[in-house]
Amino acid sequence: MLIFIYGNDSFQIQRKLRLMREQFLNKFDNQNLNLSVFPTANSNQITVSEIFQIMATSPFLCEKRMVIVRDFFTNVKTIDEVYWQERLLAIPSSTIFILSQEIEVKQFEKKTLVSFFKNKPDVYFYSLNELTGRALEKEIETQAKELGVVLNKEIISAIIERLGSDLWQIQTSLQKLCAYANGEPVSMEMIEMFVPCFFDDQIFALMDALSSKRDLNVVQLLKQQRLFGSNDFYLFSMFIRQIRLLLQAKLFFEDHPSAQASELAKTVSIHPYVAKKLVGQIHSFSISDLQTAHQFLFELDHASKNGLVSSGLALDLFVSKFICLKQTK
Repeated sequence: MLIFIYGNDSFQIQRKLRLMREQFLNKFDNQNLNLSVFPTANSNQITVSEIFQIMATSPFLCEKRMVIVRDFFTNVKTIDEVYWQERLLAIPSSTIFILSQEIEVKQFEKKTLVSFFKNKPDVYFYSLNELTGRALEKEIETQAKELGVVLNKEIISAIIERLGSDLWQIQTSLQKLCAYANGEPVSMEMIEMFVPCFFDDQIFALMDALSSKRDLNVVQLLKQQRLFGSNDFYLFSMFIRQIRLLLQAKLFFEDHPSAQASELAKTVSIHPYVAKKLVGQIHSFSISDLQTAHQFLFELDHASKNGLVSSGLALDLFVSKFICLKQTK
């Protein structure tokens, strides 16, 4: 069995992986002897030979084996996809093989490996993208019910207005509301107290402070977000998103120097407001700085996901690294 889990919503992807792991362990492998996750905790790269060796090995004292390869297309070059498709055709019936990737659907569908397996038997695709409309409302209702938080339609609309479709921040805010409301219906006053406004302005302020070498401002802004209750994982995820967007915008205008912010918004699939803010900020960063920051964030993200560092430490290390990077200019 081959499973692809992909989309632009990291929260849903991580949740899907966690649920599949839990279901596998509960149903087949309660001693956790047949579950393998790559990249491993000791490396930020995948070891192809080890993956295929484990894939082909019979399960130990159980019916099934599960192999998970996270951030697959980040770690595998396009030129190697044909080799992978040949090997993945040989997945034994006793192995459940999962490939996950945070990626835009259009990019995913263009992958050679995806096209090859699109209509193959025993291959499953889970597309998990940012929720909107009624689907987003139902997600909030479900999370609230699990936590015992009482919300009405007006409150749900207020949460969406402030946080958009960011499920990481929605989860954090609902947890705070749960602790404060203590079973009582959530009021608009509680929303004002515990649900921050859309984070783009804050992340742009942090990046402005970093680019201007205002180190004290950076520390103060980060401290404010933490005092407000922003989750370290969420803050770290926002830095990853922001650096990626800045790098995409920088490269876009390198190729299209006379383009407008609206064209960037369409190309990168972002809100026009965010595109306008990016245009005003990209001149403060070189492509080299952004590529260095992006690579360091990737390494920290891998270390965090494998339990080598906490999200808070990863966030502090990134900010320190970026401050040092700008000071050397």
